[in-house]
Amino acid sequence: EDNGGKEASLLRGEYSSGVLITDERAVSKDNQPQFKPFSSNSTCPLVFGLGHQKSGTTAIVFALGHIANLTARNDIKSFWMERSMNDSQLLNVLHRKHGFIRKEGHALVYARNISRVCPETRFYYVKRDMLQTVRSVADRLQMNANSTCTNLPRQLKIPSGWKSLFKESNDTSCLIRVARHYLHYHRRFKEFERTLPYYVPFIDYQHFALNQSESVQQLCLSLDLENCHQTVIEHKQYQKPGENREKQLSEIWPVSLLEELEQLQADEIQRASS
Repeated sequence: EDNGGKEASLLRGEYSSGVLITDERAVSKDNQPQFKPFSSNSTCPLVFGLGHQKSGTTAIVFALGHIANLTARNDIKSFWMERSMNDSQLLNVLHRKHGFIRKEGHALVYARNISRVCPETRFYYVKRDMLQTVRSVADRLQMNANSTCTNLPRQLKIPSGWKSLFKESNDTSCLIRVARHYLHYHRRFKEFERTLPYYVPFIDYQHFALNQSESVQQLCLSLDLENCHQTVIEHKQYQKPGENREKQLSEIWPVSLLEELEQLQADEIQRASS
């Protein structure tokens, strides 16, 4: 399957191994080494996780840290507070004293610089269905189908790193804006992946939700980390599909909005396949 076909499969949420989106993701390109070996002198994080807001990145980074027996760290504000970091500042933010396994969705804008100053750092990507990601963002920010990006509740404290989700938009619903941002994020990630000598391992949120230990252990092995033991994972911020937050979208959104969102996704799949 060519790269376009793989990208379309990713957008459709398909994965052939039952754990990663495809069983070819964690392999090298052009017979180059899959990963650079970790250096004992390096201060860089071993692993860096990327993924859109509310796609499951927080649960997965801590689960991976637990399975690999390494300290994990959630979002680092420096990534969205400072847009013009030089290499020295970036290395300071990346220092592994802040965590051997890191996650910061907004760091995608710095991803190429991270791979340049920390060539041994290994990336992975969290993929969640677009519609459920939009629904989760909507729940977090108290948005409904009629919310526009300019009429969100005034008392709502929007995380600073999320501001790019709500730039001025002509969309009738802010949920459409979030969906467009999701697709844009995915395209930017694919552009970044093409600069690396290996395919980035993907972990599918739905599979993680159903079998946390197995899926994260497989991710750990795909990243070639040591001590990838399988153990029970509990994460206080996490709920499985089928519980209250994984709602049937047809029950909470009007048909017209759902159809528009599905068409956006279909158009992107067509673009990726061409």
